[in-house]
Amino acid sequence: MKIRGKTLSSENSGSQWNAPGMRPTLNGTGFMFEVLDEFANGFIEYSRTIEAPVLDIGCAFGVASRPALEGGARVVACDMEQRHLDILRAEINPEHLDRLECVQGSLPSVDFEPGRFGAILCSRVLHFLDGSAIDASIRKMASWLQPGGRLYLLADTPYGFWRRFIPVFEAKTARGDRWPGLLLSPENYLPFKQKGQSMNMPP
Repeated sequence: MKIRGKTLSSENSGSQWNAPGMRPTLNGTGFMFEVLDEFANGFIEYSRTIEAPVLDIGCAFGVASRPALEGGARVVACDMEQRHLDILRAEINPEHLDRLECVQGSLPSVDFEPGRFGAILCSRVLHFLDGSAIDASIRKMASWLQPGGRLYLLADTPYGFWRRFIPVFEAKTARGDRWPGLLLSPENYLPFKQKGQSMNMPP
């Protein structure tokens, strides 16, 4: 059974990237899917079974952090936008505040102590990074996990939401690019119409 995220209150971001099931970020870097996939659900369920804290990196408004907290997990919610973290902290049940730590930061620059986490969720973040940043991010996340810890990693494929990018992806693949899925100017490949805005890509 899918776990659905709660409707979150926030200021109007002015973004044109809204569509059913998607919540625009306040900094224009994209959107948060409000219906959790099997990987996020797996992270949430596993977080309820371990004592170690878990990390939700690129958490946006906390669609995965919230149910993990409700299940008793100790959650570190990390996002590049402080306003997202402020909304998460303001709107969760006060009973959960002692198990929530909010950290402003982004991959690959953010850092945590080695072996801190029992599980990490990194959902729809890496496909916005270039190859060297992906390499560095994976190395860091591996070091942050405890022995036997789990990494729940989800990156978009051109053959799903970004299918308008397929011709570019296949051309890069054919010429042997190491990172053919690097998506620059993602607003050009959205499957719905938008009104002349560009997306602010993470640094």
